[in-house]
Amino acid sequence: MKRSLLLVLIALTICSRIQSQNIPPETTAALDRINQAFDLNLKGWTREQYTPFQPSSGLAERWKTLERSVNIFIAKLPTSTRELPKNAPSMEPLEGVYDEAMVFGYDGDVTCRHGEFAISISSSVHFTLFSKDAIARGLDQSEAKATSRLIACFVNLALDGKLSPNWPHTRQPIFQRPCERELMFKGLIGEEIMTRYTPVLKKLIRINSSQTDNVRRHAYC
Repeated sequence: MKRSLLLVLIALTICSRIQSQNIPPETTAALDRINQAFDLNLKGWTREQYTPFQPSSGLAERWKTLERSVNIFIAKLPTSTRELPKNAPSMEPLEGVYDEAMVFGYDGDVTCRHGEFAISISSSVHFTLFSKDAIARGLDQSEAKATSRLIACFVNLALDGKLSPNWPHTRQPIFQRPCERELMFKGLIGEEIMTRYTPVLKKLIRINSSQTDNVRRHAYC
């Protein structure tokens, strides 16, 4: 119940800051970038759009795979508003992704700002176990937190265009943050992206190895 109230509070606070009565084309374009990344990378997942609290304020989708379900809401903020609402209790900053990101609630829901967009991400996990004691519920909760953080990282990459086949991987390295590496290791980065990125990764490894060898040689001189 507390988690539901927190989600309502965050969503309504974000929605109250949206002035337009129609969904801006920028919001639709942003969700299209996310969906392109979803279709290219999240094999075995399904997605469906649903009606958020205020349909005119933004767009919402539900992503599912096995025991996991993720709700994503995205809306364009007014020009005068470029910060997240911080009126929910127990909010903690989520460092390293987005322009601003906060985690709150028992299940680690994420609310974040990417440029002119506000994004809310919440997850639920329900493992099929023989019992639903406190330990099992704790496992569900822990996995929900981890899922929200990983999907938040995924959406951030998608909005940056880094999960698109057109991203120029040779221009600069990607997948440097811990959460981005975790996406790779858990198979949440598609084969096409990984195939294009692998030569860059190998090049970086060779450069780092060469630099390390040079440091060692100078150390013994």
